[in-house]
This record gives sequence, structure tokens and C-alpha cells, in this order.
Amino acid sequence: RKQSLYQAGFMEGVFNDAVNRFGPVDILVNNAGTVRRGPAENLSVEDFEAVMQLNVTGVFAFARAFARHRIAAGGNGKIINIASLMSEVSRRNTAAYTASKGAVKMLTKNMACEWAQFNIQSNGIGPGFIQTDFTEPLWTDPEFDNWVKTRSPQGRWGQPEDIGRVAVFLASSASDYVNGQIIYADGGLLATM
Repeated sequence: RKQSLYQAGFMEGVFNDAVNRFGPVDILVNNAGTVRRGPAENLSVEDFEAVMQLNVTGVFAFARAFARHRIAAGGNGKIINIASLMSEVSRRNTAAYTASKGAVKMLTKNMACEWAQFNIQSNGIGPGFIQTDFTEPLWTDPEFDNWVKTRSPQGRWGQPEDIGRVAVFLASSASDYVNGQIIYADGGLLATM
């Protein structure tokens, strides 16, 4: 049976290599993600597991390596996990993605519970519909583009800098007493019915 990269300790090796090459790391942003779209009844278990492995197991593996590094250094650090609007709500054809981002939300809360004693804050950002290469199939679809613009109180797609500003806050000392939270940068979409 083939081992995953996570079971083989590959991710921890990548993290440790970065520390050896560039020095101590005190802020970790877990920003990898993938999606496999389609009706849940047609989604293969292999596709479901592929999404969970990158979106959840990858987050855990890097955060664990980071926490071990920071604890050994005496504590202090910031973990920023990229969750999603789908950590709270769902829509059709996103079963694996929604499950994975719900898991990221709860994993972030657990990290806060476990690592606060070491002065490591673990928080997340829940982007709404952000105009990126990843979401290009959505914002280039005129019907979906219109839905986002009419559904969001701000009437527009978010931009990467909208997420970057939240990340700067969570990485700074301004967030030292913020822990276990997901900050939704969604233009107010979750606030509306």
C-alpha cells in the first residue's frame, strides 16, 4: 500500500528544510486548497479524499510542524488557516470542498485550544467569493457572476488584497488576544438572507 506524503513525514521535512535554510518561522499561513466540483452522488471517494488530504491533512501537517518548532523555541507564533465561506454554508456540487473547509474551521479552533498555552494564536480567514485564477470558472460565468454581485451587500467580487489585509491583522500583535476565530471577508454575504 502506497503511503501518502503526509504519513511519510514529507510535510514536516519541507517545513524543517525551510527553517534550516531561512531561519526561525513565527507566522504560518496555510493557503493551499483544491476543489472537485460535481453532484455528490457522482463524486468518487478518490476525489473526495484528494480534496480532504490537501485541504485538511495538509493544514494539520504544516501546523503541527510549526507548533513543534515554536514550542521548542519557547513559544509564541501565529497560525492563519484559510477557511472559506463554505466553512459555514454550502451550495450544490461542492461536497468535498465544503466538508474540508468545515474541518479547517474546527481544526483551527482545536489548535487554539491546544496551543494557546504556548502563546500561539490559531485563527482563520473565511474568504467569500474572491476573484482569482482558482475561481475563474465562476466569475467568467455571466449567470454566476451576476448572482455573486446581487447576493453580496457590497455588490462585487472580493479581491486578493481584501484577504491580505485580514492576514496582516492576524499576523500582527493587534490580534494577540484573538484566538480560535474565523474572520469572514465576504462583503457581508453571510449576514444576508
